[in-house]
Amino acid sequence: MCINSFIDCNGDSSLKRYNSRYKFIDVAKGIGIILVLMGHFFIYRSPVTQVIYSFHMPLFFILSGIFLKGPDVDNEGIRGVGRYVWKKTKRLGLMYVLFFVLSVAAVAVFDRKTYPLKRIIRAFLGERLRTFHVGPIWFLLALYIIVLIYGFLYVCKCSKWNSWVKLILMQVLLFGAYRLPEYMERFGWSFAPLFINVIPMGLFFVLLGICFRKEILEIPSVSIGTRCIITVVAVVLTFVLSFRYLGFMEFMTGGFGDDLFIFMFAAIVGSIAIVFGSSLLANHWPGTALAYVGKHTMVLLGLHRIVSYYCAKIFYAIFKIKIAPAISLPDRYAFLWTIFILLVILGADAFIHWGAAKYKEIIRICVQQ
Repeated sequence: MCINSFIDCNGDSSLKRYNSRYKFIDVAKGIGIILVLMGHFFIYRSPVTQVIYSFHMPLFFILSGIFLKGPDVDNEGIRGVGRYVWKKTKRLGLMYVLFFVLSVAAVAVFDRKTYPLKRIIRAFLGERLRTFHVGPIWFLLALYIIVLIYGFLYVCKCSKWNSWVKLILMQVLLFGAYRLPEYMERFGWSFAPLFINVIPMGLFFVLLGICFRKEILEIPSVSIGTRCIITVVAVVLTFVLSFRYLGFMEFMTGGFGDDLFIFMFAAIVGSIAIVFGSSLLANHWPGTALAYVGKHTMVLLGLHRIVSYYCAKIFYAIFKIKIAPAISLPDRYAFLWTIFILLVILGADAFIHWGAAKYKEIIRICVQQ
């Protein structure tokens, strides 16, 4: 285990290539975001969602940690910290704000529903975020806070800690994170601003991704036979754990199950299945399609629920067919609805990019003339 990469990876020359895009990671992100959509469109607490919810959010936190690097304080000092914070704010914080504002505006314009400012602010901070059909963007806010915490640890020179100290810290973080939601409920804290009830557990999985970044990025160099065996075994274990030993979990609310070991085992094994399986698909056509989906993960995460909500309204207005894709679609229809929403969002995104490129080309031609 590369526990020494817990905080400091900037000085390792072998990590310079991490700035390049690894296709199989994009494939893993593509599979992961499709599972997120499926988890929101299939019947809540159905066997399908029980398997998906057992590992899909830990998977994204682990993948987020693989390429996470601390601020460049050695060369830029305090300016490096500022650059780090601004970069993460643009990537995560501002995107969270954008998706939230779009959803509030859509509800006000199309549903003609308005809420008091206090209610909107509390939703922005995490309370009943689903009211505006963008519940999944909790991940962006939680990850934003997590990467800021990581930057703080990096600036505090935690990279100089002994490897065993880091390992012990991760264990303490894990057990504390597992019990935090329970303790909050005991004290009557039904509302946890900024998702502080799940941030410690998310931080653990991000640090796990940092610790194992070398091993994960070297997976494509493992023999195909070994990768096939690991993928099959991991998939089987994920299903067995989900159906026999694990109840329904919901990371967003701090629902990590009744057994910490089973929860961790299921989360890690499910993530292994996706990552190793992605390495097998990366060089084939399905991998290319999934990698394209993976590159648009943030757009799909931020828009799929609200797009689904209004598409369902359009279907009813035109065909008089009621669709409830959030919680109660039968499995076969939920799968088709997942594909439909995926195509709608990706198609709209491609059209916007095409239009922007054409607009820039027209402006360039006009300026030259």
